[in-house]
Amino acid sequence: MVTIETDVLVIGTGGAGCRAAIEAKKHVDNVVIVSKGPISKSELTIMTMPGFDATLPGDEEGNVRRFFEDTMAGGSFLNDEDLVDVLTKQSSEAVMFLEGLGVRFDRTPDGKIYRAQGESEKYTSDIKLRLDDNMGRTFYNALIGELARRQIFLKEDVFIMDLLVIDGGVVGAFGIDIRKGEPITFLSKATILATGGAGGLYSIRTGSPRDTGDGFAMAYRAGAEIIDMEFLQSNPAALVYPESVRGVVTPGWYLFMGKGIKYTNKNGEAFLERYDSRKEMSTRDVKARAMHTEIVHGRASEHGGIYLDFKGIRLEGTTLETYLKKNSPHMLNYVKLCGLPPEKILNEVIEIGPAAHFTCGGIKINTRCETGVKGLFAAGEVTGGIHGANRLAGNAMTDIFVFGGVVGNQAGTYAKSIGKVKLSKVLKEFIKAEEKRVVSILDRKEKNGVKAAGVRKKIEESMFTYAGFGRDESGLKKELSILEEIKGDELPRVYPVDRSRIYNYDWIQILEFDNMMEVGEMIARGALYRKETRGCQNRTDFPEKDDKNWQKHTLLRKEGDRMTVTTSPRRAIS
Repeated sequence: MVTIETDVLVIGTGGAGCRAAIEAKKHVDNVVIVSKGPISKSELTIMTMPGFDATLPGDEEGNVRRFFEDTMAGGSFLNDEDLVDVLTKQSSEAVMFLEGLGVRFDRTPDGKIYRAQGESEKYTSDIKLRLDDNMGRTFYNALIGELARRQIFLKEDVFIMDLLVIDGGVVGAFGIDIRKGEPITFLSKATILATGGAGGLYSIRTGSPRDTGDGFAMAYRAGAEIIDMEFLQSNPAALVYPESVRGVVTPGWYLFMGKGIKYTNKNGEAFLERYDSRKEMSTRDVKARAMHTEIVHGRASEHGGIYLDFKGIRLEGTTLETYLKKNSPHMLNYVKLCGLPPEKILNEVIEIGPAAHFTCGGIKINTRCETGVKGLFAAGEVTGGIHGANRLAGNAMTDIFVFGGVVGNQAGTYAKSIGKVKLSKVLKEFIKAEEKRVVSILDRKEKNGVKAAGVRKKIEESMFTYAGFGRDESGLKKELSILEEIKGDELPRVYPVDRSRIYNYDWIQILEFDNMMEVGEMIARGALYRKETRGCQNRTDFPEKDDKNWQKHTLLRKEGDRMTVTTSPRRAIS
């Protein structure tokens, strides 16, 4: 088995992981960054649409303060204030980092970086920066070049299965080299998790099916605390029909809030005003709750969603088609290739619905991105506390590039201070046992077995139904029961249709199930424990926000073989 030794191991090649590797290399000689698939083709950063919330150098203090206040309000005041302080104050540095790599944000005619108002009319900060509607591709062109320039070792197509832990500290990771079909071990002085979220657990999602929550599960098993996992954000403009574009975000929808676009039910009613006076300008969590309510009360569209109506949009000096082609050309062309022509979007109502989009909860970190487990750091969507109960549109990119910088510097400094890592006898035995276990899956028999695709479908559909965007006690308990049934009855019998080792994604999918089981349980247990509706958590049996009893975090811990749920006070700025 191949063993790679390094000073800093970065797991994940999204924006947070790439920036972390770049910053860590300034402190140590050896940095390895590992991608679950080909870089720029397996991360959500690449799918980023316009919108990067940030202040700029020289901004007045009032704008920074308003950015802080907007982020807190958007998160229903459940954010960790220390983390939000870092996010907002260091956002301008993140912009300058990207511009230093050659990224050029949109400019005004006089050459200044273009900026627009924030999330909605309620929010006052002047923070919204833009690129074209393929912002993620621009970022990756710059990031990949910088990784190469700094001679950072990139290892693609590796599924990291678990962390290596000695005496309560992380010293590396164990996984499968997908290209070769062989186990691989990484020994590292510092390990950074930048593995993204858990949208892949849901049948309707805006992201990748490979987004299976691996980092949450690995950190949990290593002893880290997991915070606020019940807050899973929906994108309120994901297409539900035609089937070929299910989960794809409607091109340009964000450009027309407040300009005549309407959310309507099957009766043709523009219903958002019943739920929030801001109507189409309300935040994503409000829209998702409103959409769910309309659907479950029998006012759904033909294919189970609601309608998005572009026909009322009025633009000065241009047509809607010309405006969309100019401002959202990549997404418009993408849905056209998938079977949804632009004229249908422009001239008819289209069917949309809530889709799993962003995991607001995650690994509990401090302002140095430390997890509480020695040698283990984390940044990006895999962490919790920054966004509270709901993330503002545009703050995802700010998060990954701010905290990617923080975690790279902290992990690099930590790695520089300690000696060489050695494998203990216990770890050698663990790796040997894991190697034997994962390879044995290829020998499972079809008789009395179950296919991986069927298990995956069951997980996704049950999570969407019972732990999705309208939850109650009976449904969440049912989901926990379903997960337990899958874990006890189906996982031991699941077999790969493909028996080869090289690029066997059926095999890898079976290995992902362990993580999906644990993360699904985290979401369901957190949602069951929090008896209120707040932000992304929509408890239909507790429909009101309860600041008196629930202005606090849920915390998940591993105690033996049991997952425990407790609470902790919201951390105010220190």
